[in-house]
Amino acid sequence: MLKPDFLKFSELEEILQHPIELSQSTIQKLNSNRTFIEKKLAENVAIYGISTGFGPLVNETISKEDQIQLQYNLLQQLSCNTGPALSIEISRSIFLLRIHALSQARSGVSSDLLQHMIQVYNAGIFPEFRRFGSVGASGDLVPLAQLGRILIGKDFCLIADSSNPIKTSELFENLGIRNYVLKEKEGLALVNGTTYSCGITAFVLQKVSKLIYEELFPLISLHWLLFNDSLQHLSEKVYQHKAHESAQSVAKLFREWLSPIQVEHSHGIPQPPYSSRSVVLWFGAAMEQILHAEKLIETEMNSVDDNPLFFDENDLILHAANFQGTYIALAADELNAGMTQIAILLERIVNRITHKSLNDGLPAFLADEPLGLNSGLQGLQLLLTSLTADLRTRAQRYSLSSIPTNADNQDVVSMSANAALAAHDALERFRIVTASFKLMILRAFQLRELTFKSPKLELWLRKAEMKIEGIQFNDPNLNYADLLDVLIDK
Repeated sequence: MLKPDFLKFSELEEILQHPIELSQSTIQKLNSNRTFIEKKLAENVAIYGISTGFGPLVNETISKEDQIQLQYNLLQQLSCNTGPALSIEISRSIFLLRIHALSQARSGVSSDLLQHMIQVYNAGIFPEFRRFGSVGASGDLVPLAQLGRILIGKDFCLIADSSNPIKTSELFENLGIRNYVLKEKEGLALVNGTTYSCGITAFVLQKVSKLIYEELFPLISLHWLLFNDSLQHLSEKVYQHKAHESAQSVAKLFREWLSPIQVEHSHGIPQPPYSSRSVVLWFGAAMEQILHAEKLIETEMNSVDDNPLFFDENDLILHAANFQGTYIALAADELNAGMTQIAILLERIVNRITHKSLNDGLPAFLADEPLGLNSGLQGLQLLLTSLTADLRTRAQRYSLSSIPTNADNQDVVSMSANAALAAHDALERFRIVTASFKLMILRAFQLRELTFKSPKLELWLRKAEMKIEGIQFNDPNLNYADLLDVLIDK
């Protein structure tokens, strides 16, 4: 069941795996909210987006007999979502979040619309969302129109069992699903929200968090053991006096991976390179941004993002700008910056691993003998360096990229969709950076046998090593790109 009160970010992945339904209390709230709109229409109260035109055409009056057609016209006139298609996984997230936003019963939609949306969603039918069209103001109007259009049987949609888009009308007919008949306000309510930007950013956050907690914490922990570094910089006492909570929690997670090693009493190299010794602060600052992004997105996931809003219990219709995506743009910018900051750190650690003057006796570039004839992982380091530089160049603040549009009706815009897509593109690079770093660590441990004092880390390493079992790094037929594909978490 989709919980109408609060959708936790940590629950999102689990909820996306199961059918959803509306509770009876939500249905009652939707019906009450819809009855309120219909009462106002019967009283000939002028309501934006029902009896008026949209945006700068707000002063144009729509006759009663044209108010339903207005909703269909809106979806048609916004049908310019174009460019490369997003994955079905992202489409599912966007669809779920739109259902959740509208189920909060402030948008004036009927329970019929929500039930139809859930029928389509549970059938595994999702809009073919594309990349271009939204400025993140007055909602993600253009891409969300694609959701509205499949609900009324238009255009093409995605299903899990097909690699190609399918004509919605034919699929509905085959499955016995009717085309939804829009009511007043419902076309506007479908597009007038931030869930396209939010869904993309939430998807990226999920993937980045998984890479960080399941891959990077153990990998970075392993690099200290590889060089017999002192671990005193992980002491809880140190971060009692550098009281950033993110640094404290990052240090704690590293200590848990290294347990039962007592970090205060470790006797390795006391002053390892700065990048290795200051991991907690560098990594912690990056995590500060990523965790703040998660908080912003979780709040946005549970926000009502429509306009106008209908408060039937107070007999109020209120106009505001909850469809503005500024918080999402900020979250995506921070997420993008956090990934970039971590990539910069990983590149420096790789330099230590491959640099003959820094790597404590490992072969230069982790190459097999004879050195010179074999160049080792030089190419892999070039790839990682290239991607790190690319991430750094792309980490601009889209939340400051406003350009007025819509006859200046939208005179400040969030560019939240652009920010979300930038984070999506950064994720693609961040995955490869992480996989390259992982391959470097695994190869280094092939070349240096160590006695492990941390069972948890040793178990993780042995499991990870299975992915490169039998690989000969001087094999002329080996393609590192193929090996990275094996290591990249999808």
